Amino acid sequence: ARLGKFAGAVLSLVKPQATVELLEFLGYEVVESDGGRTRLKVAGSEDFLELEQVQPAVADGGPGTVHHIALRVPDDAS
Repeated sequence: ARLGKFAGAVLSLVKPQATVELLEFLGYEVVESDGGRTRLKVAGSEDFLELEQVQPAVADGGPGTVHHIALRVPDDAS
């Protein structure tokens, strides 16, 4: 079996607003916001990041969680 590319990721955050602001600074745009979920994309890409607001206990790190995601930018100046 071959692993294909990821279409996106869901980040579970207690306070997502600072992350939204950072992602907008990096070139992401909010394309959908519904209650506790916000979806962001980079223009011209189908890849997305989805942020969901959660209660503190759910966002704690532990087995099966990812502690970072690498983001690609066009060049060093970006």
